[in-house]
Amino acid sequence: MDSSLIKWVKTFDEAANIDSLGDLADGTIIHSLLCDIAPDFFHNGTLMQDVSGNSILKTNNIKKLIKELENYYRDSLQQDCRRAVSIDPTAVSGGDGTAIAQLLEVVLGCAVQCDGKERCIQRIMSLDKDAKADLMVL
Repeated sequence: MDSSLIKWVKTFDEAANIDSLGDLADGTIIHSLLCDIAPDFFHNGTLMQDVSGNSILKTNNIKKLIKELENYYRDSLQQDCRRAVSIDPTAVSGGDGTAIAQLLEVVLGCAVQCDGKERCIQRIMSLDKDAKADLMVL
């Protein structure tokens, strides 16, 4: 499943150099994806960019990201996003693959329900059969 999420993330120009889920631990690339997915809601400049050496700043980035996701689900999709609330920001910022995968699943949910979902779904359809199958069950 993790490799399928990475393949999906790599369909975005901002994430072309991602090799593992741990590369997403500071939240900046995930936020860039959200700015591409729903540009009317997510805006560049919200997160601190150079936080690689500071675990507190990384965790704060993830907390902001999760809060923005909750707001997007509530305000734009009119849905409650309990999955976002259950994500551990410290685990994500620490590079925990399971926690990062949970966060990406919530982002994927945004992608397939946003106003530009056709474009986002095209990204998924461009993946190999196994990756598509993995992402369809999330």
